[in-house]
Amino acid sequence: MDFIYGASIINGNAELVKVETLLGRGLNRTIVVGMVDNVTREARDRLPSALASQGFKFPKGKILFNLAPAELRKGGMPQDLALAISLIISSEQTECPKGKWLCLGELGLNGEIRPPARGTLLAAMAAAEDFRGIITAPESAPEAALAPGIKAYPASDLASAIRIIENPLTSEWISSQSDFLTTNNSDILHEDDRGNNCSVWTTSFVIARSSWHWKKSIGQKSSWPIAVIAS
Repeated sequence: MDFIYGASIINGNAELVKVETLLGRGLNRTIVVGMVDNVTREARDRLPSALASQGFKFPKGKILFNLAPAELRKGGMPQDLALAISLIISSEQTECPKGKWLCLGELGLNGEIRPPARGTLLAAMAAAEDFRGIITAPESAPEAALAPGIKAYPASDLASAIRIIENPLTSEWISSQSDFLTTNNSDILHEDDRGNNCSVWTTSFVIARSSWHWKKSIGQKSSWPIAVIAS
């Protein structure tokens, strides 16, 4: 299955990680291979509760997750969301998606998607333009959307992530155009750090500024265009 990917951050660089899942008969056992770190190993213990809380079945028998390439050390980012979606697809609880998906996030025991602590933008930039999109927590989706040529789909929980894969054309997404954030839903409201609702244009301003600082930090010239829009 060549559809679901996670990411690994090694020495400041992001590498894509393909998640392969194989189901077999035998005693109930979940194995994760591919030079994984302790954070990834612990994810297998969160999966049963996360799937059950979101209305999915955790398959019985032997479950083998292979994180490829095998020679790449995995670490720096949680693989929970990628493992869970790959398992749901392999157990035929949803159809195989069209295209490749980068899935970034940690799962709570209730199936809530939590944003990666770091590396979201690096991982998003490593995703090629042939990826269908990135699924991540709402808090990290604007950062992922800074990567050019790819759409970021915010999902609050595992069930929402599966709905995005099943119906990407009707799902909410955001992406970067030039230095500004664009969205397919102009009516989206966001909360600022004081809890007040602010329009997507305010978020566009924040993303434009973040993009300018990022370009400046790597030595690229940027004019930082800013538009003020009155509501």
